[in-house]
Amino acid sequence: MKSIGTLFLVPACPAREEQHRLDLKQLRKERHISALLMKGGTPEEQLALCHALGDDLFLVVDAEYGLGMRMQQVASLPHARTLGEANDLHLVERVGEAIGQQCALLGVQMNLAPVADVNINPANPIIHARSFGDDPHLVAACALRMVRGMASQGILSCAKHFPGHGDVSIDSHRDLPLLTASRERLESVELVPFRQLIQAGVPAVMSAHIAVPALDPTETPATLSHLIMRKLLQEEMGFEGCVITDALNMRALTMRYTHEEIAIAAIRAGCHLLLYGDHIAPNVDELLREVVPRAWEALYAEALIDPEFRTLIEKAAARVTALRALSHLKQMADKERCGELAARSFNEEKSLVFRKAMRLVRDRGGLLPLALPRWRQIFSLHTTRLDSLEQLLVEELGAQILRDPPQQLAEDELLIIPWNLVPTSGHAPLCPDAMLLEQLDQLELQGAHLLHLIFGSVYTLSHFVDADALLLLHEDDNIAQTESFLHLCNRANPKKSNDNHTR
Repeated sequence: MKSIGTLFLVPACPAREEQHRLDLKQLRKERHISALLMKGGTPEEQLALCHALGDDLFLVVDAEYGLGMRMQQVASLPHARTLGEANDLHLVERVGEAIGQQCALLGVQMNLAPVADVNINPANPIIHARSFGDDPHLVAACALRMVRGMASQGILSCAKHFPGHGDVSIDSHRDLPLLTASRERLESVELVPFRQLIQAGVPAVMSAHIAVPALDPTETPATLSHLIMRKLLQEEMGFEGCVITDALNMRALTMRYTHEEIAIAAIRAGCHLLLYGDHIAPNVDELLREVVPRAWEALYAEALIDPEFRTLIEKAAARVTALRALSHLKQMADKERCGELAARSFNEEKSLVFRKAMRLVRDRGGLLPLALPRWRQIFSLHTTRLDSLEQLLVEELGAQILRDPPQQLAEDELLIIPWNLVPTSGHAPLCPDAMLLEQLDQLELQGAHLLHLIFGSVYTLSHFVDADALLLLHEDDNIAQTESFLHLCNRANPKKSNDNHTR
């Protein structure tokens, strides 16, 4: 049954050795799998791998903030939360166009974005900055514009993670999260973006590996629940596109079911394209050599003994085929296009977003803008991964970089404290060092002038309620660092927020 191979999306990792390429070729030949999730390497390495695997490939990336999220030598664009904070839908669409341009240059047909989750749990360890925010209508509006921007470049999109992954405290890569919200709350928050995206014609929706008792009292993971994936998503909400699973090798599922059980249950639940994701050895090798073949064989065996299941497979294959037919990008990249991809920095778009997203939380002492006649000496605490800002402070303002806070400051001296609290995927928003905060609080009690620059999540602001001067920058990208310096010198104008803003 060649149609079974249509149902698989497997990782393609050019940084792996030659055996990885042979594994993929074997899956193509024996299992008729041609949908590839491109992970890691450079554009040229991805190009070489794809050319070696032949024609008629369906190339997919998981690049929520651009190909730089997954590949080397390619620009990253601002994260979803930063776009939400900028609150400029035209800019969101422009960033979507930029990501679409990247994908088109590489010959990628689909990007597994945008994230349509409403992140209302500050302790969410896996979504946080991947979400456009905590307002369902803002998330919906931004997601719609991101879809439109990518579509303008011929790139298919995928709204994720249905029915909503924004209010959990467990990472589904590690275990099964439980979403305890009522059906009424789900309708007013989690489902709002998905309903609007479905109405607008989003071509694909990705499932979430979460238990939602209000939707399925058995607490079956949503990916494997026909009450959620078929009854709610497709029958009640009217979604007629392709349902893609989140990675079926995540521990939220594998701690409870075998790989064979997962594949069969996902198809029975109403999913169409089965995603398997990894890029690290030996995990990716095991996926291609053992897990995917076992899942394929399980579907084949089930179809032989159950005519109804065979019908489900045929319907799922038809949905995937229809999705692939929507893409008009048939030309695979070449070296010239890869060079063009590497050359595009999108710095103008990034500057605009970072400038608009910048938040002056408070400035009780009127420390800004920085003016050298006022300050005889400016000090700045050294922070990792903020070299561009440090260099500007030293070269433009003559700042002295300190490793530790001073014991005291004169009236005409200023201490700048850059905090790099940018979270990484799979980790909750970072917390500032408590001992350092206590030292700085003592300095402020002495009347010293301190300016906190927060590169990180809005959720970190609750740690700085006593700070007199606080600027939120969201990301530690070099362009974000430059924009922060420009504002310090009154060359940018971030919006002000209420003094008690700690959401």
